[in-house]
Amino acid sequence: SFAHTGLTNGATYRYAVVGVRSGEEGAAANVSAVPHVNGFASLPAQGLMLALSASELAYAQANNSPVSVWPNAAGPSLIATGTGVLAPTLIHSALNGQAAVRFDGVDDQLTLPSGFQDFTAGMSMYVVMRPSVLTDSFKVLTLGNGVAAQNLALGRAGTTPSFQYFTNSSWGEYSFFNTSGGLAAGETSLVAVQQNAGAADSLAFAEITKNG
Repeated sequence: SFAHTGLTNGATYRYAVVGVRSGEEGAAANVSAVPHVNGFASLPAQGLMLALSASELAYAQANNSPVSVWPNAAGPSLIATGTGVLAPTLIHSALNGQAAVRFDGVDDQLTLPSGFQDFTAGMSMYVVMRPSVLTDSFKVLTLGNGVAAQNLALGRAGTTPSFQYFTNSSWGEYSFFNTSGGLAAGETSLVAVQQNAGAADSLAFAEITKNG
């Protein structure tokens, strides 16, 4: 092994790695790495956690490239995946100069790993978003067992600027509430959703906040 210490965070370092056997060198393999601090040390470690950071993704993926694999920035090897023309696009400088993943508002989507479909132990969700236009009833995020059995969704309440949050029971009955406001085209916001624990098909409480 080899440890290269004293590096600068955020700088790209390139290496040529060569194997040697019986004094003979093989072909060089060129690799690169960017040392950095991921910034997720303060998040709670309990439960199943997925942190999708566009800034982390930008270290490894080119600008304007489709996002087919988005690794968990918080540690464990969980990934979100995009497929073909449905994959969103990584933009290196988007939200206030920071990296972002752009969805086309038509059919772009990511699939989360298994496990993000049961919220009986409660849930905390944080999304940094900037909608370019307020498309009627668009969904920011849906989490659950598939298209026909979404456990919960966060989106726009019809043609209003309000958020809508809804859940459904195992027999397909939906419950939802709308906020008094929240969405604005072109505005960057941190949206947080907190849902209390509760048994499946029972009453649970949730709240939505924007920028605190």
